[in-house]
Amino acid sequence: MSTGGPGDQSSPPPPTDGGNAPAGSPSDTSKPMLRYIPTGPGKKDAKTKAATKATTTGAGSSGIHRGTPPPNETLVQASEDDTEELPPDYYLPDIIGGRSIRPLSRRAVLAGTSLVVLLAIVAGAVFLPWHSLLQHSNIPFIGGCGDGSACQAANKYLDAYTGGDYEAMYALTSDASRQRFSAPAIIGKNFKDAHDYIVNRTASIINEAGVISMRATPGDVVVNSDTSVTIPVQMSLSTQSAGDISQDIKIPLVNQQGGWKVDWSPGLIFYQLDSASDPTYQRLVHLFTASGHRGQIVDRDGNVLAKDDTVYQVGVIRGQISNESALDKALGDKLDLTPDQVKAAYQGGDASSVHVVRTITAGLYNSISGSIQLPGVKVSQTTGRVYPYGSDLAAVTGYVQGVSPDDLNKDKQHYYAANDVIGKAGLELWGEQYLRPVKGGTLVIADRNADGTIGKQDVALGQRQGGDGAVVRTSISLAEQRAAMQALAVAGGRDGGAMVVDPPSGEVRVMASYPMYDPNDLSLGLTPNEQQRLNDQHGYVNRAVAAVQPIGSVFKVVTLSAGLEHGVKPTDVYNDPGVFQVPGASQVSHENGEGGCTGHSLTAPAALGPSCDVVFWAVAVQLNSQNQNWLSDMGKAYGLGQPANVVGVPDGVENPGLMPDPDWLKKTQNANWSPQDAANIGIGQGALLANPAQIAMISAALADNGKRMQPHMVTQVITAEGAVAASFSPKAIGSLPLSASTLQIVQIAMLGPTNDPSGTNYAGWRDFPIQIASKTGTAESCTNCDTPPQGWFTAYAPGPTITGPQPIPQLAAGVLVEFSGFAADTASPVTKAIFKAHDFTPPASATPTVGPTATP
Repeated sequence: MSTGGPGDQSSPPPPTDGGNAPAGSPSDTSKPMLRYIPTGPGKKDAKTKAATKATTTGAGSSGIHRGTPPPNETLVQASEDDTEELPPDYYLPDIIGGRSIRPLSRRAVLAGTSLVVLLAIVAGAVFLPWHSLLQHSNIPFIGGCGDGSACQAANKYLDAYTGGDYEAMYALTSDASRQRFSAPAIIGKNFKDAHDYIVNRTASIINEAGVISMRATPGDVVVNSDTSVTIPVQMSLSTQSAGDISQDIKIPLVNQQGGWKVDWSPGLIFYQLDSASDPTYQRLVHLFTASGHRGQIVDRDGNVLAKDDTVYQVGVIRGQISNESALDKALGDKLDLTPDQVKAAYQGGDASSVHVVRTITAGLYNSISGSIQLPGVKVSQTTGRVYPYGSDLAAVTGYVQGVSPDDLNKDKQHYYAANDVIGKAGLELWGEQYLRPVKGGTLVIADRNADGTIGKQDVALGQRQGGDGAVVRTSISLAEQRAAMQALAVAGGRDGGAMVVDPPSGEVRVMASYPMYDPNDLSLGLTPNEQQRLNDQHGYVNRAVAAVQPIGSVFKVVTLSAGLEHGVKPTDVYNDPGVFQVPGASQVSHENGEGGCTGHSLTAPAALGPSCDVVFWAVAVQLNSQNQNWLSDMGKAYGLGQPANVVGVPDGVENPGLMPDPDWLKKTQNANWSPQDAANIGIGQGALLANPAQIAMISAALADNGKRMQPHMVTQVITAEGAVAASFSPKAIGSLPLSASTLQIVQIAMLGPTNDPSGTNYAGWRDFPIQIASKTGTAESCTNCDTPPQGWFTAYAPGPTITGPQPIPQLAAGVLVEFSGFAADTASPVTKAIFKAHDFTPPASATPTVGPTATP
C-alpha cells in the first residue's frame, strides 16, 4: 500500500507505461490536466530575420501560429509598414541583360512610367485570381499557416496531444505510421492494432511520467519536399515527481491524399524513445519513486500519534494451498473475515501469484502470526500509515485513505497520483498540506527484459529529490486523552465526548469521542464486519466538537452572569417553594434541584451549588422583563451558538449549536419571544444546543478571569529539516462582558457543586486533593418521554480561593455523556478521571494572581 511516502522497493516494479496493458484496453479516462501554451516567434530583429530566411524555405515557414490564441496569450504580429534591413550582400538579380547607366530623357521617363503601369495591370490580372488559392495551399512555403497547411495540422496535433485527447491525436496520424505500428513485432501481445498502440501507449507513458502540464514552443517549418516537412517544438513538461523536463522534438508531417498528417512515433513523447538500437520500441518509460514519508503527528511530550511504519500484507498463493477449508477458517478468525470472504480474496487470477487478503499493523501481526503459518499463506512487508494508539487518539489524528476521483479533480496543485493517500479526517485532513511528503523520483527509459520486467536503465529523463513531510506537534496530553477514552467507555455505555484545555493558553489537552473508529482499519482497509460495526455505532462523529445537545443546568453559570450584570444583587434572596409559575403560563414548573433548594431562601450565587431551578427561573424572567435579549446575548458572549474554531479541527466539522433569541424565534417559527422561552433558556433547556468544546471554553474563560482564548490543538509544524513552517501561539479572541466583581462572584459560586455538602456533586469530588470549580448539567432531550437526560459536567482546576492569591488554572473541561442520566453519575466521573491523570504541580514560572475577595 502506498502512503505517498515510501521509497523505491527492493525489487523493480513491473513496467507501467503500457507494456502490460491488455489487448484492446481502453485508454485511461482520468486524463492528466495538461495545457498547451504555444509561443509564437513574434517580431524579430533584422539579424534574426536574416538568419531565419537563410535556414528556411519560402514565405510560409516563419513558425506555427494558431488561429485563435489561448486565454492570456498575445500573438505579436508585424504590421504592414514594418521594414527590414537588407543584408550587405543582397543584390537585385539582372533579369534584363546588360545595360549602361545614363540619364533618361523626359520622353523616356514618361514611356517607362506607362510601361510600368501597364505591366502592373497585366500582373494583377494574372496574379490576383490565384492569390486566394495560394494563400490556402497545402504547400507550406507558399500557403503559410492557412486552412489545410502543415503547420495547421501540427497545431491540431499539439492541441490534441497536450489536452489528453489521444483519440483526436490518433486521427491526425499518417497512414504510414499506422501501418508501421500495426507490425506484430511492435504491438506484440499487449496491443491489438495501431490505434490501440498509439492511443493507449501515449496515455500510459504520460500517466507513468506523472505529467501535469506541458508548454510547447514551436519553431519554423523546415521543408523537406512538397510532401514532407518537419516542425521543431520545444516541449517543457512539468511532472509530479521527476521535476521539470525539457524535450526538443521534431514533428514530421507528410502530405497524403491532399492533407497533412503527423508521421507519429513514441519519440514525439520523449525523443529518446526513437532509437536505432530499439527498432521495435520495446523499451519502457518508468518512474522510480523516491518520495519521503508522510510527516508524523506527535503529542506535547513527543509521543508519536501517527506515522508511516512497517505493515504486513497477509496474502494467499492459491496454487500452494494444501487444506483450503482450514486456511479459510484460520485467516477468517484472525483477520475478522468470514471463510467465504477469505476465499473470495484469492479466487481468480494467476494461481502462482500472491493475492492479498488483508493488510494489518505490526501489533496485530505479532499477535496472530503463529496461527496463520499455513501452506499457501504468504506474508510480506510494506509501508503504511499507522496509529499506535488506535481509537484512543482517533478524534485527534483522524485517518488517511487512498485518493478518490473527487480528490484528484479537486487537486489544483496536481500533487496526487492514483496510488497516493490523503487525509480524510482530524489532523490528517487539517494538516494535509504539511504532512504529505515531498515527491521525488527518477524518470527513466529502460530496457524491457524477456519476462516483461524492467532491465538496464538507458536514459534518465528527469529527477527530483524527495523528502519527508513535516511533523505536526500538538498540545495533546497522551495520558489525559487515554484516561478520557477509558472513562467514556465505562460511562453507562453511552456515546460521549470531552474537551479539556489549558485556560491561559487555549491549548487543547484532550479531544475525546466515544465510540470511535480505529484509524488503522480505515487507513489499511476496513473489513466488511468492521464497516458494519462502524455504521452501527456512528463512529465517524467527533463528539467533542460536533455533538450538540441541550446543556441543562450548565447554563445557569450564564444566567447568573447576566443577572449580576443587569440588576440582580449578590445579596438578593429568593424563596424556593419547590414550584414556579412563569407569568402568563397555565401550568406551574417543579423544582428539580438538590435538597438544598425546596423550602430554602437563597441568593442567586448560593443557588448554583444545589442548582435550584426556581431561583434561576426567577432570574431569567426578571431579566426578560427588562430586555428580552440580555440572557441570549450573555450566552453568545460566552461563545454559544458559534463554532469554537479549534485550530487543528478541519473546516466544517464543528457544529455551532444554537443560542436562541427573539429574532431567531421570529424568523424560524414566526413566534414572539415569551417569558416561558426565557425561563426555559435560563436553566439550559428549550432550543439551546451546545457541544463539549463550547462548554469547556465557558469554564476556561471564567478560569482566566474573563479572557476568551482561541482553542488550539496544534502548536507547531516542523519541517524535515527542522525549520518552523507554522506556529500557533496563544490568541485572545475577546473578553467576557463581566465586571471584576461579577467575575469573582461567579468563580466562587462554582465552588458550590463540588465543595458544598448541598452541592450536586459534592460526594464525587470531596476526596479530590485539588479544589474544583464546576457545574453539573442534566438536560431533558424531550418532553413526556422515557429517554434518559443528557449528562454534562464542566469544571476548571485549580479552582479559586475565597481570599488571597489565586492559583494559576491548569485545566478546564467540558464533558458530555449522551442520554446517560444524572451528570454526577456519568459526565462528572469522566472529568475526574482526566483530572487525576494530570500533574497539578504548579509550573516553576507560574505566578499566582491576586483577585478581589468575594462571597456567595
